[in-house]
Amino acid sequence: MGSVRPWQIVLFAVALIALGVGMFTFLRNPNHVERADSIFLVDTTTGRLFEYEFGGGRRGVLIPTINPDTGERTLYRAHQLEDGNWELDGRDLTYLYEVEDLHEAFDLDARIVDPVNADSPSKMSRRDIEKHLGR
Repeated sequence: MGSVRPWQIVLFAVALIALGVGMFTFLRNPNHVERADSIFLVDTTTGRLFEYEFGGGRRGVLIPTINPDTGERTLYRAHQLEDGNWELDGRDLTYLYEVEDLHEAFDLDARIVDPVNADSPSKMSRRDIEKHLGR
């Protein structure tokens, strides 16, 4: 193998110092990102609003999501604005333009939706979806 050269020792020491500074900064950073416990989804056929509660573990959901009542993939993301209106997620607009028989609650040009049950969204969880997937 041969002997260790001085520049290799210096390089190793610098790498250890950089690793230590990086770990110290990461662990002491008070600006942790808070994850949402739920997201809101709106049905393209009925205009109903659902609140999907993530629960423990998994935090993702496939869009369009399965409607727990019908078993069809008709749920798309929406979030409430400060003025009380509901805005559609911009990532879903391309797909929403292709939906046939889109409910009248949707205004794609304005990127808003007026859910029929905006005051009391239906609750749903992963278990509600999995029953349609045979799990």
